[in-house]
Amino acid sequence: MRAVQAGVDSRGMTALSSGHLATDLAQGSLPALLPFLTERFDLSYTMVGALVLAATFSSSIIQPAFGLWSDARGALWLLPAGVAVAGLGLAFAAVAPSYALVMLGVLVSGVGVAAYHPGDAATVEELLEQADAALYRAKSAGRNRVALYEGDAAAAAG
Repeated sequence: MRAVQAGVDSRGMTALSSGHLATDLAQGSLPALLPFLTERFDLSYTMVGALVLAATFSSSIIQPAFGLWSDARGALWLLPAGVAVAGLGLAFAAVAPSYALVMLGVLVSGVGVAAYHPGDAATVEELLEQADAALYRAKSAGRNRVALYEGDAAAAAG
């Protein structure tokens, strides 16, 4: 049986939180760039909206594909790569010489945001099993209870 360490892995949580912060900052920086880009390229509301739509589409719609790929292959390298691509894409968009290249940078940044897919479980199935175990522990504890997945310690105790 694997030994369970009490508490939280502070270094791991700090790394994951920092990566999440970096991708959120990259995605959240686009609205701050919009006035600058609007003036620089004389953008219409439609063109500005297209940039926001591209950022949302490329980060949200593509993310499940990265999740499936990461779950199937255990591609942990996607975490730092996602942060780097998100930041570099938006940095490129800020200095791009044309609207088309700004759009490309925004799309690339969104793909980087989508690629940042940390998981507590190795697979989606494992995550569902963990949620199921926590649900049954909460039910057995009585009404109005909340339970978190506690790994092997919960299985050994129950």
